[in-house]
Amino acid sequence: MRRHLSLWASLSLVLVSMIIVTGSIFYGITIHETYRSIKQQESHLLTATGKMLSENDQIIQSLENKETNQSLISYTKAITSAYDLDYVVVMDMQGIRYTHPNLHKIGKPFQGGDEKTVLKGKEVISTAKGSLGKSLRYLIPVKNSSGKQIGALAVGIKLRTLNEVVTLSKQKYTSAVILSLVFSLLVTSIISMRLKKQLHNLEPSEIYQLLEERNAMLDQIENAVFIINRQHHIELVNPSANQLVQQKLNLEHLKGQKIERIFPNFPSLDLHQGHEQLLKWQDEDFLITISPISVKKDLRGYLLLLRNASDAIYTMDQLVYTTTYASALQAQTHKFMNQLHVIYGLVDISYFDQLKIYLDSLLEPESEFFTRLSVLIKEPLLASFLIGEQEKFQELNVNLAFEVTSDIPRNQTHNQLNNVLMIFRYLHTHVLKALKPKFVTITLSYQDDKLFSSYQINDKLIAAQDIETILQTHYFKQLLLKTHSKSTKELVTYPLEFTVAIPYNKGE
Repeated sequence: MRRHLSLWASLSLVLVSMIIVTGSIFYGITIHETYRSIKQQESHLLTATGKMLSENDQIIQSLENKETNQSLISYTKAITSAYDLDYVVVMDMQGIRYTHPNLHKIGKPFQGGDEKTVLKGKEVISTAKGSLGKSLRYLIPVKNSSGKQIGALAVGIKLRTLNEVVTLSKQKYTSAVILSLVFSLLVTSIISMRLKKQLHNLEPSEIYQLLEERNAMLDQIENAVFIINRQHHIELVNPSANQLVQQKLNLEHLKGQKIERIFPNFPSLDLHQGHEQLLKWQDEDFLITISPISVKKDLRGYLLLLRNASDAIYTMDQLVYTTTYASALQAQTHKFMNQLHVIYGLVDISYFDQLKIYLDSLLEPESEFFTRLSVLIKEPLLASFLIGEQEKFQELNVNLAFEVTSDIPRNQTHNQLNNVLMIFRYLHTHVLKALKPKFVTITLSYQDDKLFSSYQINDKLIAAQDIETILQTHYFKQLLLKTHSKSTKELVTYPLEFTVAIPYNKGE
């Protein structure tokens, strides 16, 4: 696995690289300009000094007399020292030196080759190699009062001296660059520490991994997830939320939208309430969980988790029904073992008359309810629902009996089984629980991919009009229409009877 650079190393590498590149360019340009500027200044100094000396009476007099003297030599040395020059050389028309820093060179020809041009009356500024080494020098003709050239004058500064000045400037610039690098590393360290503190001591690679994990987690959540800011603008949604809103409102771009535009009843919710709240939207009920998002005790927004209430209720019902069914099977198994022990005991002591009476009692409808239900109904959730309903209405003093006249297979689709349970739950709530009839018989049968449920209500205290009103409600009609079910009723004579036929496809 490739090792990633730390935040400090990344920032330092970027900042130092930028400083080195920009510093190198600036350093090169500055040194070049400094060298050119110093050379230009020195050239101007040599030119000014040379012109001044070319008009000096002592130098003109010496050249006219064609001889040197100690006074002239001392004067040129004084000028050399005063103007930080390396040499001032006076020569005659044959190029013979009258002055020189090295006294042994006096009386000897001038070296460099550019003296020929100046002896012809032209000023020369050049870089040439003489007896003192390579130097920058200025040569100017010397004329007498009548304007006749009687010699020449050379003033110069050795390139080594010029390079020393440039080197001194380089050292200053180099020190500045090194100081900038050290300061940059210090600033980078401080910035990286502050950034890491704000990023909870996480490296960029770790933040990227957390981001990818969060996105993968949001993508895999089946429930709709919305993340909104404090102004209730949507910042992030998962694919389930996007799909849900697109189906209901045909909105594709949710980011930046106000959450109230999508859920008009959102202002009625309590944003600080921890448990689930009920939200009605597009004629459907949803359970919504609201979790605040805080950063260092500063509220930044909210996370909304939305799920269909019917799915949640169906899941809870599944758990309840399964528990009830398991408990009923456990009780039936225990009861069956007790019955076997009783039968074995009666046979062992030869009480055959008592055995016949006991076997007759076992065949009574009330005793064989669980047996018939578990054998004839192959759908565990439906069987557990019916067992739970019988126990529930027994507590309400409603004598509820089930008759299963044919095998009822497992259902092929979860949606159709949910439709069956919704219709049963509505009828049991509004007919059995609300009216509380004394005797109710529910007959179940399966035929032609339909589940037929016939209700016989034997209680003359209940009017047929009451049941008619329940079966004619708008909600029940919409429920039948949605599930493609049909209802028929015989509410003229007692017992009052109505039948509901619900689509029920047989599973594999």
